[in-house]
Amino acid sequence: MISNSINLAVEKNELLEIKEFYQNEVFMGTTLHPGNKIGGLVFLPILQSVRNFILIIPLNSTDHVHCFVQSRR
Repeated sequence: MISNSINLAVEKNELLEIKEFYQNEVFMGTTLHPGNKIGGLVFLPILQSVRNFILIIPLNSTDHVHCFVQSRR
């Protein structure tokens, strides 16, 4: 049981590092002034084992929620 706890703690730390990387490097905060636009492509690495996932994009004070169902191959 102790080894299970250690593995969960390591996985949690790894996830926190990944989250921090995405917040600071990939999705840096950007302020757009009226009339300005931004565009681009987003790659979402989704595991084949994941069937349903939700993408939440916070813009201003509104959360834009997009639900996806991955088809089985």
